[in-house]
Amino acid sequence: RIGALLLSDRKMDQRSRTRDQRLSVVFFFILLSSLTWTPFAHARMQSNSIIFIRPSMDGGRYFITDQSQGLYQWGYHLGFNMKYAFEPAEVAPATGTGRVAGVVDDLLVGFFTGAIGLTDWLNVGIDVPVVFYETFFNFIHPGATLCAPTAVCPKETRMKMGDPLFAAKIRILDSDRHIFGASIQPFVTLPFGSGYYVTGYGAVTGGAKLIVDARIRRKVFL
Repeated sequence: RIGALLLSDRKMDQRSRTRDQRLSVVFFFILLSSLTWTPFAHARMQSNSIIFIRPSMDGGRYFITDQSQGLYQWGYHLGFNMKYAFEPAEVAPATGTGRVAGVVDDLLVGFFTGAIGLTDWLNVGIDVPVVFYETFFNFIHPGATLCAPTAVCPKETRMKMGDPLFAAKIRILDSDRHIFGASIQPFVTLPFGSGYYVTGYGAVTGGAKLIVDARIRRKVFL
């Protein structure tokens, strides 16, 4: 009886810990989502975003490229990635070769990512980019601050948010059971980034990706 009681207590403790972990993860994503859903201005400058390469949100085999396999139910992943780009945006001549002037000469971005599996075939995730350091020269936006390519342009140093990205991954073919894997990943971004400083699109955007990969050997994937 004592052994049975101890075993029962251990099972209850394990279930309690598992429940607490699930509640903690759910609470984290609710808090993170509430921070990104704060009211934003409707009249935003629409622009191309310089933040277009995003890390994988669910901690797969690849750093940037998404894999078809997602998280199983109540599995979760939290991550932080940083990247630096030197002269990622510039003004080029009409011939398309060479460099006239730099628009963004330095860009340091941190990506706060997280994902959780709602079922064995569906997980959702969020990616919140924060621009910690950007050097910007206004050679692209008309107005009083527009610089001429032949004149000295004042450098602006900024710290900005990028556009948060919400995504879901729907697994169609399980790569753990088959040679090939496939999934669909719809996504949407919210305009929290700056269109003026090209850290956001200035509008709600969305789309979907078809993810296909293959397991060639035990530890070789394509």
